Amino acid sequence: MNSIDLKKMFAEGLKLFNSKRYEQAFKIFKEILTLSPNNINTLVILSQLCKKKNDFHQYEFYLKKIIEIDKKNYKALNNLATFYKDSGLENKAEKLYLDSLKINHEYEKSLFNLGLLYEEKGFLEKAENLYLKALEKEKNIPSIIYKLIRINPDHFDKVDLVAIKKITDNVNSNVEERAYGCFILAIEERNKNNIENEIKYLNVGHDLIFNSNPIYINDNKYWTNYIPKKFFDKIKFINLKKNIEEKNNLSPIFVMGLPRSGTTLVESLISSNKKKIYNYGETFIIPNVIKKILENNSDELLLDISLIRSKVCKEYLKISYNREMKSTLFVDKTLENIFFIDIIKEIFPLSKIIVCERDYFDNFVAIFQQCLQGLSWAHKKSSILQYIQNFDNFVKKIKKQKNKNIHFVDLVELTENPILISKKILEFCDLEWDESILKFYERNDLVIKTASNVQLRKKISKYEKNRFKKYQNPLKEYFHKINSLKI
Repeated sequence: MNSIDLKKMFAEGLKLFNSKRYEQAFKIFKEILTLSPNNINTLVILSQLCKKKNDFHQYEFYLKKIIEIDKKNYKALNNLATFYKDSGLENKAEKLYLDSLKINHEYEKSLFNLGLLYEEKGFLEKAENLYLKALEKEKNIPSIIYKLIRINPDHFDKVDLVAIKKITDNVNSNVEERAYGCFILAIEERNKNNIENEIKYLNVGHDLIFNSNPIYINDNKYWTNYIPKKFFDKIKFINLKKNIEEKNNLSPIFVMGLPRSGTTLVESLISSNKKKIYNYGETFIIPNVIKKILENNSDELLLDISLIRSKVCKEYLKISYNREMKSTLFVDKTLENIFFIDIIKEIFPLSKIIVCERDYFDNFVAIFQQCLQGLSWAHKKSSILQYIQNFDNFVKKIKKQKNKNIHFVDLVELTENPILISKKILEFCDLEWDESILKFYERNDLVIKTASNVQLRKKISKYEKNRFKKYQNPLKEYFHKINSLKI
């Protein structure tokens, strides 16, 4: 086949790719690759297609292939580094980001992503310097500025708010950058105590994020309606006896709650114990396994617990192998596990489950003020309300069960009496407490990927009980509905 035919095939595949007909595009580009094995552009598109299909094994394979052919491909190095960062392989990621920047020291994405990695590892000064470096070429990039001012609010005075406003108003600007521009403008209004204007900008920013991703519409319904209804009533299990007979060497501690309710703080306290306990973070393993099973299941909720257990344990062991972890004791902080506690109790009957609680209205505002990308429901006030209502239903149900392996932690109590409450948490987990646990923020190995990252790099401070009181009237429609819920 001559080069003209290959160009025609490539153009056809690209057209399918741009029209989101990914399976058909994949077949064409695979065929092109057999005819031209070292075609970088084909490998790049195949890697992107694998990422969209969540086939991360093949995604990694194609990125490595690109780098093997073109060792100076700084974009592929950056993409592979990000894959490793998201997989919890921070050291591998750091090396590849640095390799990318050796080739192109001005590459904005590698500067930003390495800054993000350092931020997650708690190296805030390094992160700050990289964000500033990324802004040297183009100083008005809202997504980077947003990260920068979170680390060091002193930079806010230097932000060109007029330029940011122009970006948010320009419909031809990148949607995500417009959204982050709105979140920056919301901070400005918050600082001036203009709550109504803050809410206005937050609404626009969240709408831009929500509407930018077609997956969000169905995902929002899935988490605010489908899953809570499906799993609230008694679940029917099969193969329970087989599940009991199977050996289970894993020792998980599950921490769950609403976003911004203290889950990351609790996770950090537990993993700061002298016994080696690994933070797996928000693995999403159990929700993903359940989702795949439900896709092939009937409307009746009849679940093979032995099958679920096998799939879940396989994924946990995969994390342990990839991160070269020897201990079977770990913390999973997947917040959505609140809906699957009945399943967790069957899979890991001796596991410890910690549910974090916070004043619901405070929690509502705290979620709304953040840009929690990846959480579809966190970008609509009505969905945040519905999610909190569902959470409350499950919490009340769990409390009635009075299970000795489920422990509740109130954020106010934890911040006002950290010694007593942290002792109770560690005692519940059958772990030894000592004063070093409360100095978790001094650790060099503490990786935090949540919005609490910067806040948790210093000692625990008391909860500000009146912080969100001024939002009660502007958000009174939601305040009254949330206030009717009692923890």
